[in-house]
Amino acid sequence: MPADAQADGLYVLSDLHLAPPGEQSVFAAHAPLVALLDEIAASPSPQWLVLNGDVFDFLQIPGYEQLSLPLAPQRMAGLLDALAAEPRERNVVQALQRLTAAGHTLCCLPGNHDAELNLFSVQQVLAQRIGSSQVLPAAAGVWRLEVTGRRVVGVHGHHDDAFNAIGGDTLLRAQSDGDATAKMPPGSRLVCEVINPYRRAKTADGTPRFPFVDLLPSDRAVVLALLLLDPALACKRLRAALGIEADALVRMILMRTGIAGSMLRGAPAAPLAGQAAPPARSEPPEAAWLAALAGTLAEAMTPADRAAEAMLARQMEAYFSGQTPAVTRSADLLAPADGMVRRLLWRALGSALEAARDAFRPQVPDELARQVMAGWGREVVAITGHTHAAKTIPTPAGGTYINTGTWLDLVPMPASTGVAEVQAWLAKLQRNEVPRWQGCPVARVDADGARLLQWTGTALRPWAEGLPN
Repeated sequence: MPADAQADGLYVLSDLHLAPPGEQSVFAAHAPLVALLDEIAASPSPQWLVLNGDVFDFLQIPGYEQLSLPLAPQRMAGLLDALAAEPRERNVVQALQRLTAAGHTLCCLPGNHDAELNLFSVQQVLAQRIGSSQVLPAAAGVWRLEVTGRRVVGVHGHHDDAFNAIGGDTLLRAQSDGDATAKMPPGSRLVCEVINPYRRAKTADGTPRFPFVDLLPSDRAVVLALLLLDPALACKRLRAALGIEADALVRMILMRTGIAGSMLRGAPAAPLAGQAAPPARSEPPEAAWLAALAGTLAEAMTPADRAAEAMLARQMEAYFSGQTPAVTRSADLLAPADGMVRRLLWRALGSALEAARDAFRPQVPDELARQVMAGWGREVVAITGHTHAAKTIPTPAGGTYINTGTWLDLVPMPASTGVAEVQAWLAKLQRNEVPRWQGCPVARVDADGARLLQWTGTALRPWAEGLPN
């Protein structure tokens, strides 16, 4: 990118997850987005709009099973065709065309759900169809811009998240080597082979079985809820997506508690006296993710659970091997939590929801915020996405950190995360009785400073929300 790239005004959005309409598509804020794009298009002075990753969602395209370099431009064109077929008030493609035709600069940058945007061939499709610019190099990972004298540095935020990391270097290396595909990160496989099938799953009368799957605040909460509702199906999907076997999950949970130690089947033996320990090896992201899930379950154990080590191990092996029937009615979610494993899963889900409530507080830094604020210098506006948690935080060095959150539907967490309260909350989600909320966050940088705003559909106002109450 030219060193002197400058702008009089900047808008940044991320994590829209635009995809072809259908049972795998989750974006529902078409009309508010079109209204915002038209508001920007009407600006009298030239503006920049940076779409900072996961604006498009290739993983939601029907039939998408792997990242194909030859098919990437065709998939991008097909996704735009589907969006362009919407009526005018919902037609995001036409709104983007109006914005660029009015003389404003549009940059579409990749995230982990639209990694194909790293490819020049895909950027060409976007340039031809909606007038986007490549002045910010898509495959660089980090972009920089000067806005009215302020240094703005942006990144989607997935590159240091091992479970979701896929960068331009991976795709460009595959392209240089003549490879037809590039390996997807575990998080993308989780979407394609676990989340998408749950989006498609229906009862005999065509009712979606898991209508809440996109409303849970983290992949950990999703997996815990699915293990509660249909453990056999959840373990089947995890095995296909990440190679996680039921006995490995049980072993990891017990290892994380310390109650079974090296006596667990398959656990490594301790080195003999005077024998050097084996060298440490880097942990695959799938193993780290499994360890984090097991850690959540281990932390939810009660003293009674720990005292009944052998019984708990047997019940977990039976539960995760598919010997527990699926929950088929939302009313059954309200039944008393029977069995040690189900009670443990409910407590762990409550813990995951409580952690999500904290993560969505707009002034509380999360891991991504801490990494970015520590790595970038003074008087810098740092803008990220990826986590879906909108944040605006003054940095210790005198700058501003902004995370542009998501435009997907969010729901309030239960007021209490005790077992009964979480059961009632999940049952309401299953019945679609929990109100949904679209925050529509927008980062704005201009002569008045850098700030996070909320688009109401008609106006931008200061951001004050975390998750709705």
